[in-house]
Amino acid sequence: MLNRSIEQFYRTYEPYLRISADYLIENLIKDNAAASLSECVLVVHNILTSVGSPEDPLSKIKGIYLMADEYDSYSNEYLVPNDVHWKPPRGAEPDSLLKGFWASVKTGLGRNKIAKCYITGVSPQSLVDNTSGFNVARYVSWEPMLVGFCGLTDADVAAALALEKVCGSTTKAKKHLKIMKDHYNGFNFVPGGRGPLTYNTNTCLEYLQSLAEGEPMRNPLSVTNSEASDISLQAGELAKFKAAWLSYMVHLGGLTFCVRKKALRVLNLVAAERFGRAVLQRHQATLEDVNGAFRSLIDEGNIDRIFGLYARGMQQHDVGAHDFKKEEDHCNSMRFTLLANIHPSLRKVGVETTVTKPSGKPGRIDMLISVPLKKRLFVLEWKSLQIDCINIGSGSPLQKASVLADIRNVSEVLDLRLRNDRFRAGQTIREWILSGPQDQLREYVQSAEIQKWKDGGYTITPVLAVVVGSRHVLLWNLDGDVLDASPRLALE
Repeated sequence: MLNRSIEQFYRTYEPYLRISADYLIENLIKDNAAASLSECVLVVHNILTSVGSPEDPLSKIKGIYLMADEYDSYSNEYLVPNDVHWKPPRGAEPDSLLKGFWASVKTGLGRNKIAKCYITGVSPQSLVDNTSGFNVARYVSWEPMLVGFCGLTDADVAAALALEKVCGSTTKAKKHLKIMKDHYNGFNFVPGGRGPLTYNTNTCLEYLQSLAEGEPMRNPLSVTNSEASDISLQAGELAKFKAAWLSYMVHLGGLTFCVRKKALRVLNLVAAERFGRAVLQRHQATLEDVNGAFRSLIDEGNIDRIFGLYARGMQQHDVGAHDFKKEEDHCNSMRFTLLANIHPSLRKVGVETTVTKPSGKPGRIDMLISVPLKKRLFVLEWKSLQIDCINIGSGSPLQKASVLADIRNVSEVLDLRLRNDRFRAGQTIREWILSGPQDQLREYVQSAEIQKWKDGGYTITPVLAVVVGSRHVLLWNLDGDVLDASPRLALE
């Protein structure tokens, strides 16, 4: 591939090189692409340094401009093959090839040689080692003056939609511009959000092509070409290091800079859908599972299935060195994974759930889930009992958690005793709930904030949610002033 590019260079610029392209190709193209590049640079250098007259057409030529376009398309053939057992052919030595090539580029930089080198479409993992021979690169993606190279603008997309063969009418153009803005816009490549928002070029072209062919894409989320894939969003090893994961997501197109804020955000509906699928896959759940849970919430006023989905994910990824230690951690986790970012397809079944979480702000209620469609309000009080606070035998936290997971009867869970706690040691979980959390939940329901919802005609459902050792979520509704007679474990 690299040698073919050099051959094309010789043929394209043959009149200026003043040497037969066939001669150059026959004598200077080597089996090693790095050596071929070095020979090419030498040819250009010798010609340019021999220019004596300012009238010579080559007098203003500064050298070779080298571009490695969509670099990941090449390097990822080695870094992320589809077959995890795939190995490059014997003797290919791709790692050595890349290092040698970039070392040759570095050596060739200079006056009348390689004047400029640009690498586009490259993500951080490709640069970690393979291009170590080219350690003089400067990252320029976030420079305001280069934003226009990173994607399409509103004007670009509007101009394409205005073409007669694409939309055919102003009304249709406005409709499709709105769709494309929601799904493919939102990229901000300047830290602090100081740059203009741009569109993903590939996804826009795919959508525009469907319009031009007279078969508009039925689901704008179904674009096949997007940087943030379900697999890449998992980033298992990077996920252990927050800063590294966030940087990776920005480069990958999963997150972007907030407008005029020092923060990151999910940039559009395509990215949100990819994140949603990645989260569900990590929790071994499907969109159908979530859809069914929300249907149960809407049609029956039953919140248990949503908690059941959360419990499934919690059981797989909590308990250990990095487990959630506070109820607000679980509260926020459920909010962001299942509630706050509802998948667009769920709205088709009437889900317009809103979530209020005044954690860290004035107010006492952990979470409110309102369902305007049915005038329902769930008042949730979260509590969390870590596995080491529960008297459930000896062994490591994981061993204790395994014992707890095998207990499927809510009465047995309520009868477990607490330990390692100054105020609750010796109490059963039931005794602790009835002596504290029950009163808290009742006070919330009687607050002025909830009274406003009652005055608005909402049916109030107060629920105590207790995370027990990161293996169960105990749910208990308040009936009047006391908890009812039907505590249960959240199950799907």
